[in-house]
Amino acid sequence: MKKLLMMMAACFVCAAASAQMTPEAIMGMTPDLPTSASLLRFFKESEEPYASGQMSEPDLINDFVEAYREAERQVKDMQSKTIAVSERNAAMQGLVGGTGKTAQQVSQMSEAEVKAMAMSTMNGNIARMGLSQADMARLMQGGELTKEEEQAMASKMLAAQMTPENQAKHATNKNKTALVTQFQRLNAQAKEKTDAILAMKGKAQQEGLKLYEEKYSKRVADAVAGMRQAIRDGALDEIPSDPAKSAAAYKRFVAFDSARFAAIYEFYTEYIPAYRNAVAASMESCRADLLPILLEKKQVQEKIYALTREADWALYESIPFEAAYLYMERSYDIVDYTLELPGSEL
Repeated sequence: MKKLLMMMAACFVCAAASAQMTPEAIMGMTPDLPTSASLLRFFKESEEPYASGQMSEPDLINDFVEAYREAERQVKDMQSKTIAVSERNAAMQGLVGGTGKTAQQVSQMSEAEVKAMAMSTMNGNIARMGLSQADMARLMQGGELTKEEEQAMASKMLAAQMTPENQAKHATNKNKTALVTQFQRLNAQAKEKTDAILAMKGKAQQEGLKLYEEKYSKRVADAVAGMRQAIRDGALDEIPSDPAKSAAAYKRFVAFDSARFAAIYEFYTEYIPAYRNAVAASMESCRADLLPILLEKKQVQEKIYALTREADWALYESIPFEAAYLYMERSYDIVDYTLELPGSEL
C-alpha cells in the first residue's frame, strides 16, 4: 500500500508539474529522503546477526528507488515534449555564421547551394572590410606590399569602417563581447559550484571512514579476531571431535559477533545522520547556490541570442534545469548510506 501511494503521489506531482516545467517543479518531484532514524532501523533489522529477521520497513530503499525512477521517467518525458522541442525550434530559427540564413534554411539547401552561399558570405565579408577580391588576392600572394599598396588598402579599410552598416556591426560586436565575458564568468562560477556539490558525497564518506578508523576499528578488529579464534576452536565444525569444546567455542563466536555488530551499529548511529545531512546539503546547494547562477547565465545567453540571432546561442532554455537534474541525481546518493568498513568481515 505504501509503495502504491508513493507511486500515485509521484504521478500526481508529475502531472501537475507538466503544465509548467520549471527547475523548481522538477526538484519538487524528487522523492523525500528516508529519515536517519528509518535508515538506522533498516540497517539494524537487516544486518543484525541472530535477530528475528522481521523488519518494520522491508522495502524502505526499494520504495525510494522506485519512486525516484518513476520521477526520472516523468521528467525525461516532460523534457522531450517541452524544452527539447522549444530549443530545437529556436536553434533552427537561429542564423548560421553570418550567412543571413537560418539553420532551417541551410538544412534545406543542396550541397552546391551551400558552397555558393559560403563563397557569397566570404565575398561579402571582404567587401565590408573595404577591400576588393583583387586586394585579397594580392595579400594571399605573400611578399611585402609596396608603400603605395599599403596606403591604398589602409584608406579603403578606414573608409569602410565609417559606413553606418559597419559602425552598427561594431557596436553589436562590442555589446556581444561584454555579454560573452559575463557569460564566461558565470559559466566558471557554475562549474566551481557543481564541482563542490559533486564532492560532498565523497567528503562525507572520507570523514566517515576516518571516524571509524579512529573510534571503532579496534573494537571491530578485536571482535573479528575473537571470532576467528573461536572458529579455529571448532565453533563452526559440522561434526565436532569434542562437542563440549565446540559448543563453548560457538558461544564465544556468537558473543564476539554480537560485539562486532554492536560497534558497527554504534558507528552508524554517528555516520548515517552525518551522511544524510551531506546528501541533503548537496541537494539544497543545487537549489540555493547553483540555480541562481544558472538562471543568470540563461538570461545572459538569451540576450546574446537576441542581439545576434546566432544559432550557436539559441539553446538557453535548458540551462537552469541543469541544477534540477543535479538535484535529483544527488538525492539518489542516499542509497549508498553504508560504507565498506576495513577489517569488519571475517
